[in-house]
Amino acid sequence: MASSAGQVCSIEVTSLRGVSGNDAWMRWLERRAIELGGRPHWGQQNDLTAAQVRSLYGDRMKRWRTQLERVS
Repeated sequence: MASSAGQVCSIEVTSLRGVSGNDAWMRWLERRAIELGGRPHWGQQNDLTAAQVRSLYGDRMKRWRTQLERVS
């Protein structure tokens, strides 16, 4: 899926607390979004491994870390 730096789309999905299958549903949804070129929101549920993060963000990860160090 091609991406443009000038375009962003955010999709939020919620589930009711305590409903059976929520965790499995959210994990499936995250996997499917990544398969389609999506990027999980860092501040929400995020079960990515370090290898997945490197794969998704590549060289941009270094830039993000540099900026994080700058502001924190």
